Order: sequence, then C-alpha cells, then structure tokens
Amino acid sequence: MNPLFPDCTIHHMPQRSPEWVEIRKDKLTATGMGAWLAEKRECRLTVPDIKLALDAKGIAYKASAKRDDLLALGEAWPETHLKGTTDARHTAICKILGGMSKAQCPDPFEVDPDGPPPRNPALWAVWNGLRLEKEAVFAFEEKMWIKDLTQVGFAVHKSGAAGCSPDGLFPDAPFGFEGKCPLPATHVDYLLKGELPPFYRDQVHGSMAVTGAQGWWFQSYCPGLPTFRIFTMRDDYTERMASGLWEFAECLKSATEEIASLWDAEFAGRDDV
Repeated sequence: MNPLFPDCTIHHMPQRSPEWVEIRKDKLTATGMGAWLAEKRECRLTVPDIKLALDAKGIAYKASAKRDDLLALGEAWPETHLKGTTDARHTAICKILGGMSKAQCPDPFEVDPDGPPPRNPALWAVWNGLRLEKEAVFAFEEKMWIKDLTQVGFAVHKSGAAGCSPDGLFPDAPFGFEGKCPLPATHVDYLLKGELPPFYRDQVHGSMAVTGAQGWWFQSYCPGLPTFRIFTMRDDYTERMASGLWEFAECLKSATEEIASLWDAEFAGRDDV
C-alpha cells in the first residue's frame, strides 16, 4: 500500500495489455463515473406525504407548518436517491456484469496509434492521445520539474468494486495526473475557458476518490498551441464520490449474487456447465 495513495492497491502493467483488460472488467472505472456517484440520499417525501405519515402516527402539527418543521416531528424518514442516480447506477452494473460474459464484443475505443487517423472525431482523439502520450507526459514533467511520474497500470479501490488508470502519479506527493490530446478546437475551448472541463470533472474527482489522492493535475496537450494545465484539490464532491464507491460496491455485490442465483437455477442438475 502506497502511503501517498492509501485508498487503493496499485498494479503495474502496461495499459491496454491483456492483464490490464482483465483486472478492469469487473469494476467501475473512472471514465464510467458520474455525478450520480456523489449524490447523497435524502428524504424526498412531499408535504402531503409527510402529513399523511404524521396523521397515521397521531402526531399533531400546524396546518401552515413548513416541510422542514414537519420532518422534525417524525423520526427515521426514508431516504432515497433520485431516479436518475438509481438508473445510472443500474446501467453501470449491467455494463460490468455484461462484460463478464463470454461474448466477444468489439471495443469502440480500440484504435491503432501506428495506423491511419480514424475519421470519427471521438476515435481520432483516442488515437491522437495514444500517439502523443509520451510527448505530452514529457512536456508535463518538464514544466512541473518532475524527474519521473510513476507509471501505473490500474489502481483498485479498497472496496474492490472500482478503479482507475492514472496517466501518472507523483513520486513524492499525493497527486495524480490525467492528460488528454483532444481536437484542436476543443483544446482552444479549454484554454479560453480556463477551468477543468466539465466532461472530465467526474473522472478527475473519481480518480482521487479511488486512490485517496489529495489533488489531481489535468493537462490538455496540442502541438502548436499553448498547453492547458489546471490543478484540482480534493473537496466535498470528492468525498461524496468516495462514499458513493462503497454504496456502489454493495449494490454491485447484490446484483452479482442475483445473477449467480439465476445461473444456478437455469442450469440446476446439469453437469456440463
């Protein structure tokens, strides 16, 4: 266990190698994380619902009482997530468990950095990132006066249900690094706005939640243009994502057990499975 990154176990293997693919397939990865992971459970009963519950318990209240005052009269109100959060978590679980099948599904991001540039803009960004990865990391190390970023294959969160593939970890500080080589127009947009791109917010905070890092650098690199770099400190959003990882782990475990029971029922009595 690395004391700088106390919430994970770090595995060293080449990213995109068969070992890397294998260790990721039953886990929620940083690229699949979203704001749904950080949403807290809350009591979502409406005022009429609360009044009905209080009436059933014989608890008196003022007709003009506000919602918070009504809630204070009762105990242990049910707390739930928004439907969007529940649906997003369900989708993530289905993707993970579906990936454990024997079906050989195509990887939409499987591109050859030594081949011709893809015509699809999204795939081009992946291809460009792989092609310029070493150059971009060197540019970051040179700017930050870092001798060598620690290269990481995959970091597994201590829940065992999630992980991330940092583009580098600082060797002597609790910080990580995420680099992108986007389309030139996208890169200019990052430069002009000067903020962590919203599209990568959850990946950055999710990586901190997985590893226990206290901060994360994001870099956008595009030859011929100024490089964009921004540092994000761990905050309340990160902590909520970290708590969400444990809840997700419980939900994934429950879904896995349910699929296993269905499998057992499907093939009960057979010895050829």
